[in-house]
Amino acid sequence: MGRTHPKLSDIEDIVRKTGDVIEDGYHRVKKTKKKLEKTWSKKAAFQYAKSLGLKPIPNLELKIRHELNKIIIQEVKGKKLTHHKVAATSGIARTTITAIMNKNLEEVSIEALLRILGGIGVKIQLN
Repeated sequence: MGRTHPKLSDIEDIVRKTGDVIEDGYHRVKKTKKKLEKTWSKKAAFQYAKSLGLKPIPNLELKIRHELNKIIIQEVKGKKLTHHKVAATSGIARTTITAIMNKNLEEVSIEALLRILGGIGVKIQLN
């Protein structure tokens, strides 16, 4: 599937030349006196889902991370794995594994959660 939104570098170039504020649904870029200020648009997740033909669901990322976290905790406890063993098999830092086991998902990506699941031998099927 091809890219459906402009590259951030293209947006930055336009803002540098024109001084305009550009919001493309994914990013908001404006020129300040010293630099370009870049932020993610709050609507980005909904617009990205729409561009993929998906129905946007509020807090979808949070819900997915929460469900993956529940599976990880269940599997790690069920298999009696140490945090060190999970870290070694997944390539994720042990401190991050400990945070996940304590249900602290701040700063933990869905990709990291999926790597952990793969590392401990759990296959995820999306429907």
